[in-house]
Amino acid sequence: MTGRPQKTWRAGFATDLGHYSVGYGVGRIVSEWLLMSLVNSSRIGLDVCPIAFQVILALLVSDLMYYLLHRLMHQTPWLWQFHMVHHSSVELDWLATVRIHPLEQILIKISQMAPLYLLGFPPAVLAIFMLCSAGMAFWIHANVPWRFPILRWLIVTPEYHHWHHHYQPKEQHKNFAVLFPLWDLLGGTLSLPEGDMPFQYGSDLPVPLGYWQQFIFPFRRIYRMYWTVSPTADKL
Repeated sequence: MTGRPQKTWRAGFATDLGHYSVGYGVGRIVSEWLLMSLVNSSRIGLDVCPIAFQVILALLVSDLMYYLLHRLMHQTPWLWQFHMVHHSSVELDWLATVRIHPLEQILIKISQMAPLYLLGFPPAVLAIFMLCSAGMAFWIHANVPWRFPILRWLIVTPEYHHWHHHYQPKEQHKNFAVLFPLWDLLGGTLSLPEGDMPFQYGSDLPVPLGYWQQFIFPFRRIYRMYWTVSPTADKL
C-alpha cells in the first residue's frame, strides 16, 4: 500500500473547507438541538460500569447504528443522492472527511448519539466517544502509506475505508463500518482485496465541485428522479 502523491491544495480543498465551516457546523448544531430532548430521558444507567467498558460499548453501539444508516444510504436512491456528495472526492485525505451534506450530517449524528443518550451514558463518556469518533473519521480518510495486515481486521484503517471510496461500485458498496470491521463481517459487506490501494476514487455520477452547488445537487437530482417527465436524465 502506498500513499497517493497529491498536492496539499488539491482540487476541492476550498470546497471541503466550506463543508467544514458551514455544513459540518450547521449539521452538528441542528442535530444537537434535536437530541437535547433525550438528555434527561435515559432508560439504562451505566454509571456503575467501568469507564473503559462504557467507552467501548458506546463505540460499538454507535458504529452499529452508523453501519445500518450507511448501508441504507447506499441502497435507497434518494438517500444516495445526499451521500454521493461525500463520495464525490476524487482525492482522499483527512479533510475529505468533512465533505458531507448537512442533511446527511444531521442523520448521522442522530443515528449515532440518540442510542447513547437513551442508554444513559454519562457526559464524560460521551465526550471521550466524540473525540475518538472524530479522530477515527479523520484517520480513515487520511492519505497515508501504511498498511496494517492484522489491525485492519480489528479496527477500520485507511486502507479499509479507502476501498469503500473506490470508484468501482463492487467495492463502493462494501465496508460500511467506520470503527469496527465486525459489523461488515456479520453483514456480509466486508471487502479487503489484496494488493495496493484503489487507484481511482469518486462517485458514479459527476458532482459539481463548489460547496453551494454540492448543497443543492441532491435536491435537483431527487426532483428529476421523482417529479420530471424524464427521470432517467442524469446530466446536470
